[in-house]
Amino acid sequence: MYPAYHKIKVAKQLCYPSDVNVTETCAEIKLQSLMDHATMRLCKVQEDVLKSVRDLRTLDIIVKWGCEGAEQSRYKQKFSSENCSYQSLFHISMVPIHLMDLLSLGLSPLHTCIRFFE
Repeated sequence: MYPAYHKIKVAKQLCYPSDVNVTETCAEIKLQSLMDHATMRLCKVQEDVLKSVRDLRTLDIIVKWGCEGAEQSRYKQKFSSENCSYQSLFHISMVPIHLMDLLSLGLSPLHTCIRFFE
């Protein structure tokens, strides 16, 4: 009824980009690596649809991104360095919005951006 744990573990690993750098107080990834990973995952999910499209040459991805900072209460987390705390937090996130073949629609990326952000 449920998949085997090792299959879940393998599938979960595929959800993470390959070159994430994680330390005790920071997690970072190169933007291009994140974009490549998000696009490849979207293409894999839509593989049947993409195979059915004739004359597919290029795909454009539209994303939204944002930043957020927070000040919060201290936790009882112990760090190896005394200078570290969870009191201040800042993160940047990126979410894919749309993946499309703009050339088949006769549009440039600028036209699409104007339409989505008006």
